[in-house]
Amino acid sequence: MKISVVIPVYNEEHNIAPLVQQVYDALKPSEYEFETILINDGSSDGTVEAIKKKKDKNVVLIDLRKNYGQCPALKAGIA
Repeated sequence: MKISVVIPVYNEEHNIAPLVQQVYDALKPSEYEFETILINDGSSDGTVEAIKKKKDKNVVLIDLRKNYGQCPALKAGIA
């Protein structure tokens, strides 16, 4: 089984690294494969760059470039 954690983000440049680490720490001890899907919802700060710095095999970036809101961002992440 694979667990996907889908998180929309907007202007969260300073919170990305701790957030990804918390997800990793919570799921690493489990027996399941997992991924963290971060959907940038049109951030105007350095959120995308911060995600790219943390990007590894468990982190997926979806960049919407425009702010559509949480529901469209979640739908994009789930799709």
